[in-house]
Order: sequence, then C-alpha cells, then structure tokens
Amino acid sequence: MAQQIMEMVGPILAAYLVATFGIFITFEINGLSFLLAAFAFAFIFIDKNRYQKNMVQQFKEGFQVLFNHIWLGLSILIGSIVNIGIASFDVIILPIYANEYFKGIESFGWLLSSMALGAFLGAWIISRQSQVSKSFKKYYIFMFSVGRLVLCLSFSNLFLISLIIMFCIGFSITSFVIIWDSTVQELIEEEFLGRVTSLQIFGGLLFLPLGYYIFGLLIDHINIQIAIALNGIIIMLSPTVGVLNNRFNRTPAQNIIDFKYCRKAIISL
Repeated sequence: MAQQIMEMVGPILAAYLVATFGIFITFEINGLSFLLAAFAFAFIFIDKNRYQKNMVQQFKEGFQVLFNHIWLGLSILIGSIVNIGIASFDVIILPIYANEYFKGIESFGWLLSSMALGAFLGAWIISRQSQVSKSFKKYYIFMFSVGRLVLCLSFSNLFLISLIIMFCIGFSITSFVIIWDSTVQELIEEEFLGRVTSLQIFGGLLFLPLGYYIFGLLIDHINIQIAIALNGIIIMLSPTVGVLNNRFNRTPAQNIIDFKYCRKAIISL
C-alpha cells in the first residue's frame, strides 16, 4: 500500500513543481530521487551463496513450471497483451488526453492521483481476502473492466467524470495485479517464484515499444479519441478469452504443483 500512497502524492507534487519551478528543475529532483534510492539499495545485503545456478538453468526452470501449468502460462500471455494497452494508455495517451481536453500538466497530475487513490482502495480490499486463488477468474474480469473504463473515457470531456473513471481504472488494475501475485504465491513453491515472476515481467515488457509506436501513430494521424477507444477495445478483447474459457483459469485439480516432476524434467533438458 505504500506504493499506492506515493503514487497518489507523486503526481500532485510533480504538477506543483512543474508549475512553480519548471520542467527542468522537476527532472533534476526526479533524478536525485533515483540516486537516493540507488544509494539506499547499496546497503541491502544479498546472500550470494543461495544463488548457485546460472541464468539459463533458472530460465529453464521457470518455463518448465509454465509448461506444466497451462493456466499460468496463458495468464502471463494475456497479461502481456493487456499490458501493451495499459502501458500505452499511461505513457502515451493520458498526457495528451489531459492536455487536449483539460488543463495540461495540472489535470494530468490530478488524473494520476485519482487513479492512484483507486489503486490504494483496490489494494486494501483485495489484500484483505483470503485464498485469492480460488477466484482466479476475477483476474480476467478486472482486466476486462479496465478496457471498458478506458473506452468510456474516450467519450468523456467532463473533468469530474474523467476523475471517477480514472479512480475505477486504478482500482481494477491493482486488483488484477494483486490477484495474480497472490495466486502465484499461494500455489508455487518459493524456490520457483523468482523464475515465474521474471518471465511475467519479461512478457509484459517485450512488446511495449511496438505498442508505444502504434498508439503514437494513431494520435498523430487520426485523433486522441480514436486512440483511446481502440486502446480500450484491445484491453477488453484479450481477457474475454480468459473469462469464457476455463482452460485459462486455475482449477481445483491444479491446486498444487508437482515440483518433483518439474525437477526431473528440468534435469533431462
């Protein structure tokens, strides 16, 4: 929840700094915050004796877990496609939307803060639930909700309505992220968590440049409203498969991973 709190305060503070001191001073302060974080990270102790396997072997182990549990690999695939739309919305679309429809950087800061407030509420509600893995279909339902809300945003030119929509978007994004993280933590042995999470992050980042390029072209050559609408449709279509097809969902029979089988299969590679 600390992350959500900082995401609420950060955009408002950034908007104030830009309006008061200018963009360059704000960039310098932002860069200084990264340096401070790196300095603090230098004092974190990591026991290197725990990590004896090379990177290739660790990737093999991660992929083997995905191959043995189709629902997990498919959830990462769908999440990667959805992330193209969500990341493009955050980075490319939303700043231009705030500038063309409202008051530019100030409005952008408030939209992000509203989104972060929804994320905070989503994190608080979902984290209070026990055994999140039993309702994994909600992972896809919340993804679908994000797409529907983005589509609604394309028709909004009222700032208050846009703030409410952004609040709901933040709630939905954080909810499906926590559901996936909690499910993986519940069902996968700690030894394999890092491998699986790394593959999930890799899949989410793989196609981002393509998504940025496509939506940048749409905004340049068509208009922002069409770009937002298409973004929402793309986000909605991918998780629809997960909602309608149980093959994409964790079932009771998939509750425990047979790690002994995984190790034997990995050794044979």
